[in-house]
Amino acid sequence: MLTKLLKYEFKATARLFLPFYLVLLVFALVNRFIDFEQLVAIDAQVFGFGVLEMFGFLARLLYFVLVVGIQVMTLLILLQRFYKSLLGDEGYLMFTLPVHPRQHIVSKLIAAAVWITASGLVTASSIMIITARAGMWEVLQRAVSVFGSAFGVTGFFVFPGALLAVMASGILMIYAAVALGHISPRHKILVSLAWYAALGFASTTLLFIFLTRIRAPLQEITGVINDGMAINLGIVWYVLLPAVVLGAIYFVLTNYILERRLNLE
Repeated sequence: MLTKLLKYEFKATARLFLPFYLVLLVFALVNRFIDFEQLVAIDAQVFGFGVLEMFGFLARLLYFVLVVGIQVMTLLILLQRFYKSLLGDEGYLMFTLPVHPRQHIVSKLIAAAVWITASGLVTASSIMIITARAGMWEVLQRAVSVFGSAFGVTGFFVFPGALLAVMASGILMIYAAVALGHISPRHKILVSLAWYAALGFASTTLLFIFLTRIRAPLQEITGVINDGMAINLGIVWYVLLPAVVLGAIYFVLTNYILERRLNLE
């Protein structure tokens, strides 16, 4: 059933994201092949008052607006998908399906993580299109080689794993805040924002206490291993493990509210 939920979720969101990705890449190509210095020179010779220069400026400005807009739009749409599908009018339909609330949360989480990652990759690709120069591929290969030499094969799994864990924990924190705010009979959005701030403060406090406790023993361990392994181990304990634990807490909290405290009236 989780597969069907994911299929429905991606189908509902792909039609929103894919056109924006295409437009961003097109604008990146436009900016890539515009020679702004040449436009300034042509303006001075032909128009004399910056017509082409203004066109180039607008092309760069629209690209920047698209980049920022896609990141904001990604967060807003994914938040709206969670709220509308599970806590809004669609919740009546979604919770009549033979699906446990945790499967709804997992489907939303996976879709959100995929689209946030896709937005980041598309943005990075557009930047590479604009800044592409001869020999860039060789530079990237050299950077990967240097990274592998410094951190070993483990680093290629630890770094992405830590990023995914932090992303998932952040998404689940938003879900938990929205779910807690929905319990309130009035001003649900404001209460959700207050809960988000409260969860952030509580998480930061717990994380500080945890890191303070493990700092000394971890320094003893990392003092006898190479730098690459020490960094990987530090990321696991300082980033990956806290993110997984906090994410699990947010997940359990959200699941409890959807299962025991949900009120769609």
